[in-house]
Amino acid sequence: MRFMLMVLVFMCCAGLRAADAPAAPQTQDEEGKKKTAALIKDLGADSFDARNNAEKELAALMPAAMTLIKEALAGAKDAEVKSRLEKVLKASALEHVDDPELLAKYGKEEAQAKRFETAAKFYEKAAKLYAQKAAKAEVAETKKELETKAELASTRQKRARILAKSGGGPKVVIQGGGGDAGGMVVISTVEVSDDSGAGVDLKSEDW
Repeated sequence: MRFMLMVLVFMCCAGLRAADAPAAPQTQDEEGKKKTAALIKDLGADSFDARNNAEKELAALMPAAMTLIKEALAGAKDAEVKSRLEKVLKASALEHVDDPELLAKYGKEEAQAKRFETAAKFYEKAAKLYAQKAAKAEVAETKKELETKAELASTRQKRARILAKSGGGPKVVIQGGGGDAGGMVVISTVEVSDDSGAGVDLKSEDW
């Protein structure tokens, strides 16, 4: 009994500590904005280490730095700077972004880059947010549109998840005889499927 009470006390204290943990700041003061601007500038530094460190520090400032990073991304002309800014935003998106359109956009970009595991995560969250918006929609046309988007995002999430597990594409098997046994060797694509992804077209490029 004494042991059980000690466990309960420990669990309660742990819960209180978790509840008391400070949330990530959502906005920046002037000092924070200056720091963010300086780090964004460092993304174009000559030193590779300086660019890497700037990217890591910007990621640590999310989501408070999101507004400035989005503004910088919109005006970025250097390809590497643009790529690093996008990486910072995407790394934070699954936790801090609640815009299903943006999440679906990220999912598409990741899928087209063959990073299917990450794409599946973006599409999964997008599908849930679309469904939540559809449930709250009062206009029938809007509700139907959001439900369609939720279903499409869910389908893409399943496809990306299966492709991630299968190594990026349909498996290839050899049927029939062949070799010393003679006969015709037939190579055919086989869809990788499971209970939650039956019938998913793995060859589709519709992301």
